[in-house]
Amino acid sequence: KGAGGLFLFQTKCEDVAMHVKNECLSLGTMECVATKHPIEDIDIHYIKIGKRPKRVDEWLKYVQSAERAEGSTYSSTPLLPTAGRPETEVQCSHDNTVVHRVLFR
Repeated sequence: KGAGGLFLFQTKCEDVAMHVKNECLSLGTMECVATKHPIEDIDIHYIKIGKRPKRVDEWLKYVQSAERAEGSTYSSTPLLPTAGRPETEVQCSHDNTVVHRVLFR
């Protein structure tokens, strides 16, 4: 903490987003940065795009009390400029797929 660097993690898999967030925080050297446009309720976000991934349904079957990828640290909007977005994020945008974004410092 306090070293001045930033680490952006983004994935289209909600369970992976949660796992990486928890692993990074468990190191004790990083903290999450609150975003300007948080995902308040991930299920409402899935409803807006018209689908919840089957992978999420399977994950929630096995981990019913799972922490979800929502709240002040998950950005509902891209954090990188349009020209700097990775190929997967661009593809998710075209496919109307949720991207889970967490910024650490």
